[in-house]
Amino acid sequence: MQFSTWSELKSELDRMASDINSQGLIFRGVKYHGYRLTPLLQRFFLEKKIPVDEWIPRERASINFFMEKILETPTLPTPPTWDVLGWLSFMQHYDVPTRLTDWTTSPLVALFFAYNLNPSPLEDAALWCLNPEAFKEVFCLPSPNISDEDLLRDENELLKMVIKKQISLPLPFTKWNPKEKRIAHQEGKFVAMGVLGEHTLSIDDWLTEDAGALEKMIIVEQGNIPKSNRWMGPGRVFIDRQGRPITLLQQSDLFISKTLLPQSWKGEALDYLKSRGVEGQRLLPRSQKLEEIADKTITFMLAPEALVSHQAPIFE
Repeated sequence: MQFSTWSELKSELDRMASDINSQGLIFRGVKYHGYRLTPLLQRFFLEKKIPVDEWIPRERASINFFMEKILETPTLPTPPTWDVLGWLSFMQHYDVPTRLTDWTTSPLVALFFAYNLNPSPLEDAALWCLNPEAFKEVFCLPSPNISDEDLLRDENELLKMVIKKQISLPLPFTKWNPKEKRIAHQEGKFVAMGVLGEHTLSIDDWLTEDAGALEKMIIVEQGNIPKSNRWMGPGRVFIDRQGRPITLLQQSDLFISKTLLPQSWKGEALDYLKSRGVEGQRLLPRSQKLEEIADKTITFMLAPEALVSHQAPIFE
């Protein structure tokens, strides 16, 4: 979706804020229009020239390191020890590289990060919108009659499955542990990638004009879908409910969209956000202890010790 003026976009933002049909969508603001939606962990390892076969061992060792340091500080809010998603989202919000990308249920929060993090007077930004339910239906059909904790447990099992089976579909999450203030204030949601690598697909490839690489069928064994009557997993990914292959080029607008944010709108946009109470001080509350643990985790992730450290047991 594109807009000709800031006033048009502002009207749409106001409409979405009051439209119940917009609830359920998630948003991500990026500071450069050409910015790829790849996880920070992938960009970090590529920049540091870490061999691909070391990525998963270093990732898991860093999760274990972060958990241990956080649990040594009982005053800090922590997810349950079994909650992979909770720990990854905790790390992600303090800039520790993970396989997650940050999204939010608030288009205003996404707009803030798109414009506030853009230092260039020449580069346009972008606002992404993703439909989690469209992606989730490719994996499974969640029942509405399910408790938050059961849904969180099932989503954790689904996350571990897509990592283990190296599935290249983006996986949005419905639930997360909201104890951490930064996540709660940003109305944070997350999207995970099961596959990491130099030439793997990124989320924005779903909007590509050349969808050939996305047309291939990816097999998901029925037995690897969480075993409960809460999920009904399809035998194949990229088929519709009638069993017909989905042509992603024709269906991409059901999954994801991208809006250009011209640099010339930045001043008006930030004034508008300030009037709505969307400011950095609230969205990014500081925690010196958490920031110290995050910095130590990043250092450890690159150290030789990460390759001999015991792996995070929550992935088992």
